[in-house]
Amino acid sequence: MTQYEVNAEAMGKASVDVARVRDQLVGQLNSLRGQLEPLQGQWKGEASKAFQTLMRSWGEQTLKLNNALGVISDQLGQSGKSYIRREQQATEGMSSIRAGLEGL
Repeated sequence: MTQYEVNAEAMGKASVDVARVRDQLVGQLNSLRGQLEPLQGQWKGEASKAFQTLMRSWGEQTLKLNNALGVISDQLGQSGKSYIRREQQATEGMSSIRAGLEGL
């Protein structure tokens, strides 16, 4: 049987790491776009139209990737915080039970 171990600190770090990678990727993609866009002036006719279509599609796909990475980062961060809250609630619940038992 597979066991999972939750570590809120690791989830928080993963959230930051995913956001950092997303930011790096955006920078690299913007740099690449900056290098490719001047090529539009090099082509005429159907080749130019095909290139423009490709660039639009590429832009849409990179936006989707960017958004997905943002969602992953946010959800990892929220999950870590939620886990910490649940752990605190469980600890408080156990303390209340222990205090109740000590009063018997």
